[in-house]
Amino acid sequence: MPDRCGHVETWRDPWPYDGPIQRADGARPFNHYLWPTEQWVASRETRLNNTFDMRIEITHLADKRFLTCGWVLGIETGTDFYGRPCVFDDRTVAIRITHGSQSAVSTAPKVS
Repeated sequence: MPDRCGHVETWRDPWPYDGPIQRADGARPFNHYLWPTEQWVASRETRLNNTFDMRIEITHLADKRFLTCGWVLGIETGTDFYGRPCVFDDRTVAIRITHGSQSAVSTAPKVS
């Protein structure tokens, strides 16, 4: 689906978005979500034995900004679900922020 996001028939979108946000390749949000343009599974690349995949996902916007959250409301406000910044002017910063948050989650002590 990420390759086709924004390139599907608009009548199939259950929650259409008509604002200015779009990816660098012209794809528009589908169901108020913008799929990433780049993604890696860090736990596979580093061969870490985790119980979950540490996904690093970056979305390149048409206005030359980079996202770590594809939710349209988060893009408009500049924050993700938890109030953390998710819109950046630099791709490297976006990747570092995403990797840092995933590393913090994977190394946090388990609560029983």
